[in-house]
Amino acid sequence: MNRMTDTEQVIESKQILKDLHQVLVDAKKKFTDEFIAQEVKLSDTFKVAFRNMLNKKNCTVEYFSYTTVVNNTFGQQIYIANQWFVIASYFVDFCSEMLSYQSLFFKICERIGLNHKGMKEYATRLKEAPTMEDKSSFMAAALEMLNDDYSDVHDDKHKVATYLWKFVSDYSWWSGNKTVDRNDFYFSALLNQMNVVNASAGYLATIAWYYSCVLSLRLLVDNTDNFTVDLKKKTITVKPYKTESQSDTKLCESNEIYKANKGISISAASLERFQSMS
Repeated sequence: MNRMTDTEQVIESKQILKDLHQVLVDAKKKFTDEFIAQEVKLSDTFKVAFRNMLNKKNCTVEYFSYTTVVNNTFGQQIYIANQWFVIASYFVDFCSEMLSYQSLFFKICERIGLNHKGMKEYATRLKEAPTMEDKSSFMAAALEMLNDDYSDVHDDKHKVATYLWKFVSDYSWWSGNKTVDRNDFYFSALLNQMNVVNASAGYLATIAWYYSCVLSLRLLVDNTDNFTVDLKKKTITVKPYKTESQSDTKLCESNEIYKANKGISISAASLERFQSMS
């Protein structure tokens, strides 16, 4: 049997970005509807894929029946309950999309001509006290960037620019806290949705970040059946995949995650980010 490449497993998306708030809602609902706390065994396929990713970061990993030990670049050991890999997987789409929003924010800052210090001050101002002039100039720069970089994606560019504006000016929209210029901006948003104590479970966010930076991992963990052994889940009703002839507009607007045997849905900006990191 021929295995599909990563790109072949991705359903081409007509969306530049997904509605980040809806992605959050969908992720939290699926997590609540499915997840059962339990001991977790990881599949050999996952173990190999995760080890290969860590090796590239000069880290090593040792697997036990229900626990994983990661040795970081400082020689420190991180003890991980295997169920963390499952919990993080429910929020991989949310994390992926947050990182893609951030990458487009960086592009906008470049167009405005901001250096690192200026970008930090800009992100703080947009979070704390944005003006109408700020919104007008941001939207103009965002539309210019979207029209230049995604001219072949037939999406509503104004709607996408509005998503980006909400991302930088209304942190309640995506449950954010730290300003979007920071490398760790996604931590609190993820951990709050996972309902864990940040101080003791921070590596959960790091696992989600790993999933969101390597396309093969992103695809593998989209379904817990793909990377665990005999995992129990609550019973839920799965929505059928809708074809292009079955109301594309409603599919994009509702932002539901529909699946087909050939792959999963990834926004154009996220797919571009994955490919740039490969």
